[in-house]
Amino acid sequence: MSVLRWLEKMRGCLCAATAMIVVSILIGCSDGKPMSGAVASQTSIAGYERPAVVNPGGVRGLNYTPHYIVGFSITGENGMSGGGPNILRAEGERPAGGGAETCCIGIPEVWKPGMTVTIRWKVGKVPDGKTPGIHYAAEVRIPQYAKETGGMWAIFLPNDRVKVMVNDQKSTRQNDPDYRPADDDPFIAQGMIDEEAERDAAERRRINAQAEPTERRRMAKAFEAEALEATEVEAKDLRRQAAEQLRLAETAEARAAEAEMLHRQLVARETAERRCIQDAQSLSAECTGGKVK
Repeated sequence: MSVLRWLEKMRGCLCAATAMIVVSILIGCSDGKPMSGAVASQTSIAGYERPAVVNPGGVRGLNYTPHYIVGFSITGENGMSGGGPNILRAEGERPAGGGAETCCIGIPEVWKPGMTVTIRWKVGKVPDGKTPGIHYAAEVRIPQYAKETGGMWAIFLPNDRVKVMVNDQKSTRQNDPDYRPADDDPFIAQGMIDEEAERDAAERRRINAQAEPTERRRMAKAFEAEALEATEVEAKDLRRQAAEQLRLAETAEARAAEAEMLHRQLVARETAERRCIQDAQSLSAECTGGKVK
């Protein structure tokens, strides 16, 4: 046999061996026998497991509280991350919201025990146009849901409580947004002030509060410079405009300072009230007027 023919034969053997290895990897094997389809679909070499199926779904919310929900976000495992719309305050017993939907969030096709998500939301509690809203956060357990799902819902309840559910075509009331959760629903979580979000928001307010006064003082300085080269009548008007810009700069600073003071007072009251409620629960008592009785 010539060297050339021998090389051609060896190449054919190598290709056949490679094909057999690929087939074995694809279908799996045990003692040289093909694995069953169910097992082969779950496992391959090196203990590899197929990733969980995650289906997209919309995010909606209902608000049973007397406060405006500025917005909210939900994050979890397996790509479960999405934002929700703002929701008006509730009127009486009927909740607000339910109509607007944002897209999208990943919902695992198969529920598993202990599944949780983290929800963060902002609430406007003082509708005075001055007091900033407060940020809350909670880790919430997800009730078991069926395979067929219709999106995720956040249910906001009085006293900064929240429930998150996956609507599974109303197989049970536990996942049905048409029913208000009972007060003793084990899947309701208590929201706490989101310290990280509060710090970020305070920094943004600080930067924004500096921007307007800085710009107005720059404009005042420019008017003053123009006045030095203007006629007497024009200079008088330019200095008037410069003074007005300085006044507006001081007003903006005072307005920002007042907003921060109101926000700090609101957060302090919220923190004290939450501590009072927790202490009362531990003592099987009641929290009345900020005091345990």
